[in-house]
Amino acid sequence: MKAEYIVGKWLVGNIFKVKQILVCVLLLGGLASVMNSALVSAEVEWLDRGIVIVEDDVILQSQFDQQLKTIEDNIKNRPRGTRRPPQDMIEKQALENLILESIQLQMADRRGIRIDDEELNKAIEGIARQNNMTVAEFKMALQAEGVNYLDARERIRREMLVSRVQQWTLRNRIAVSEQEVESYLNSEEGQKRLLTEYLVSHVLLVVPTGASVEELAAIEREAKKIAAELKQGASFVELSREAVRGSYAIRSNDLGWRKTIEIPSLFVKQVPGMKVGEVVGPIQSPSGFHFIQLAQKRGAAVHMVDEVLARHILLSPNEVRGEAETQQLAQSVYARIKKGEDFAELAKQFSEDPGSAREGGELGWASYDKYVAEFSAVAKQLSIDEVSRPFKTQFGWHILQVLERRNEDRSMEYQHNQIRRLIFNRKYEEEKFNWLRKIREEAFVEILEQDTQPSTE
Repeated sequence: MKAEYIVGKWLVGNIFKVKQILVCVLLLGGLASVMNSALVSAEVEWLDRGIVIVEDDVILQSQFDQQLKTIEDNIKNRPRGTRRPPQDMIEKQALENLILESIQLQMADRRGIRIDDEELNKAIEGIARQNNMTVAEFKMALQAEGVNYLDARERIRREMLVSRVQQWTLRNRIAVSEQEVESYLNSEEGQKRLLTEYLVSHVLLVVPTGASVEELAAIEREAKKIAAELKQGASFVELSREAVRGSYAIRSNDLGWRKTIEIPSLFVKQVPGMKVGEVVGPIQSPSGFHFIQLAQKRGAAVHMVDEVLARHILLSPNEVRGEAETQQLAQSVYARIKKGEDFAELAKQFSEDPGSAREGGELGWASYDKYVAEFSAVAKQLSIDEVSRPFKTQFGWHILQVLERRNEDRSMEYQHNQIRRLIFNRKYEEEKFNWLRKIREEAFVEILEQDTQPSTE
């Protein structure tokens, strides 16, 4: 960056608060003579000029030129046949983009919001990874497009700052209720978006035509007996193979793959909330008592999750016990477990995880991604009931035992989370539009140059 540019920015930032036309004169004309005095006979090349004052900032001609180029490039990349907006509209949009960015960057500065180099580096690594590139390849790609990497880096930093300000301001203004989620799930748009299909198996304990009240009561008792058997682990498949139960007929069939809107109305409230393998019943209708089992489900919203039931003993270094002593204690506790002492009792005695220690170290069912990477890796490697050797994470030294594993249907939670994000994002965009309009209206903006044509320099 040349000295003339730095001095120009500094001068504007410090003189602006007077808000008199003298600022513009100094910026646009007088600065050259000031620098001539300082540099005596050195030849001065004017590099930039201010075109808009925004609060305590000045937008430069070079920034406008760059923003205009970005918009022009985007227009060129549109599909062929797309109508080009009028030039004055493009220029107005470029200037408005810069004004809004300036307002938000100043808000970030006042609130102490920063993007340090480490965070910026991670963001750039993420962008490169999304484009299947290394950072070095990303730099080369920018150079091939005629884009300076350092300029692009600062552009990304500014975009991150603007995004951070928006999130900081708007996130707590938006709430999504469970009723909104349910209403969307039940809407035509929601069903089309999720496109979940269900394979349902069906068993009917038939009520004969003209059955008496006493006979109906007897069949209902038999239905409740079947329900109790299924709850205790009886096979639904075996039930579906029976032709009679006592003196009552049983009919069974699969409903086939069906979307929510295609499920019989008698079962439509139950099926979408069921997990694969779950049985519901008896459901009474004039034809008898129904039992249904969700055999399978498929579609974009289906989400099966591997979960683990584990327990652990955690020992953490502290002011009294250092790292080496903590590791040694963990080895000692591990040796006692291997000799046959009860894991749960040792967890209650030694574990320094207050949430699980009183439960004998048990952590409850959880997906592997709920744990830190080192803990998750060990949990995946262990056999059922196997006890791990002590290993270290950021929390300290662990001894881990896996008790059970399962593949759990979390589709309903996944669907709810998807829809909640969708509704939140819609509300966020609407709130952001209103907020941007408000801060633009309230900001002090002065156009110094009516002619915002791109520089010919």
